[in-house]
Amino acid sequence: MKNKIAILFAFVILILTAGCAQRPSESKEMFSDDYNYPVEVCGVTLESAPKRVVVLSPSLAEIISDMGFGDALVGRSKECDYPETVAELTATGSVLLPDIDKITKLKPDLLIMQTQPSDSINKLLKDKNISVIVVPAARRFEELQTVYTNIGRIFSGDKTGLSKGIAHMKALDDALKSINQATVPFANEKPLTAVYITDSFGHAATGDTVLHRLIISAGAVNAAGSGKEWTAEKEMLSKADVVF
Repeated sequence: MKNKIAILFAFVILILTAGCAQRPSESKEMFSDDYNYPVEVCGVTLESAPKRVVVLSPSLAEIISDMGFGDALVGRSKECDYPETVAELTATGSVLLPDIDKITKLKPDLLIMQTQPSDSINKLLKDKNISVIVVPAARRFEELQTVYTNIGRIFSGDKTGLSKGIAHMKALDDALKSINQATVPFANEKPLTAVYITDSFGHAATGDTVLHRLIISAGAVNAAGSGKEWTAEKEMLSKADVVF
């Protein structure tokens, strides 16, 4: 049992630091002066790299930070509380109810979201001339590559951003393969039940998330696996042997 818990902890550490493990910070290609702009990302054309960005998605905030673009962030939704550098930014309302006045005061050149804003919010953003890019969440593990490359292309342009997104996905794949290999000796043992709590509001990685795929790939059972859209009943979560 202790060995399984150790592997699960290693799994979380590897997944959360996968981008750092193979971040090509010394590559001239990744940080060349040619950012390949303009670039079209998710239907929006960017003429240059954004310098002041507000992010309204916890997972995108983590990805942006992990890929080395955190310095461009100036604001966040209240749900974005990780990493610490993001939590210290000005909170601008919630994911569903962003505070347009606070966002406007930050003078962002881009707002990044994971879901389409309501018609009323969209109108307010347009009235304030705030550009918005919606980067859809990955519903399947295979779609995570698109999220990484979209974020890379937003901040580093077409060629550079694409390369960086691919590099981060490869790091994630390599980390997952290491975990799979480590769990082989315990294949015949009763699997642990684990749950991944994503923020201080109690949202958990449910069965329709990428993290669910990572949990079960590590040989564990996801306590929140039957939930949807990051919401699970407390009774389900209480069954977990390990909580992350």
